[in-house]
Amino acid sequence: MKSNLYRTLARIELMRATLEHHEALLESARAAGYTASMHDAGEEVLGEGLEAIHEVAAELQPDTTVHHLIHTAATEVEQWMEHALFKARGAEAEALTWLRGADLHHADHTLTVIARAVRMQAFIRQDEALQRAIGAGRPVDDLLQRGNALMTKLARLTQGLVSPSAHAEEAAAIIGPAQQAAEAWLEAAESAALKAFAAAPERLGAVGVVGEDALPMGGSGQRIVRHQQSHREAPVPVHSPPDPGWSCGRQGRNVNNSGRGFH
Repeated sequence: MKSNLYRTLARIELMRATLEHHEALLESARAAGYTASMHDAGEEVLGEGLEAIHEVAAELQPDTTVHHLIHTAATEVEQWMEHALFKARGAEAEALTWLRGADLHHADHTLTVIARAVRMQAFIRQDEALQRAIGAGRPVDDLLQRGNALMTKLARLTQGLVSPSAHAEEAAAIIGPAQQAAEAWLEAAESAALKAFAAAPERLGAVGVVGEDALPMGGSGQRIVRHQQSHREAPVPVHSPPDPGWSCGRQGRNVNNSGRGFH
């Protein structure tokens, strides 16, 4: 999937809101190159990005179906976050406060949901004490993969607001500059965060940035569970012989196909 503008804007909001509400983090970020002018530019980039999304959604895609689907997907992500909080209920109070994300509340609800989920994912992936509280190993992996799947679904649906099937070129002309500006700002801000919080992974997680030592997420195709016994091989590792039932409705003497087969 192409770079998602909604997710990029949510990460900008996460970075800015976190630093605004937590002076100690802001001071550390400033020492690493996160300037006041950069902070103000982030607000401008965020506003322009949302304006571009709204313009495309209003002018090029009047169908409200996509909005309902986004709302439903965002609710699923919120349910996942509540489940994650329940799993982490034995963690330190400070970690749970970060996970709840009460300091993140933008006027755009979808943006808020994505920002809180990005923080939760990044925080869980980098806080070892939190991982132990959830259940280090498979429980953490499963929790992260489920959240990642729901976030991917939400991101794909938000693409419908910026990449409509009709008038795609006109939409790209509106979204393109906003996407480039947002990505450029985020790259500079996250670079400063990595420098400022390199020795404090939990602070990296608070601003939604993931360091090199974080738990991996995604690309888990080789670990798909086939059934409850967690076998990774087929129960009968031989070629299945033909069966008369297979031909029903697919081949042979029926209304859809011709040739030899079974009735």
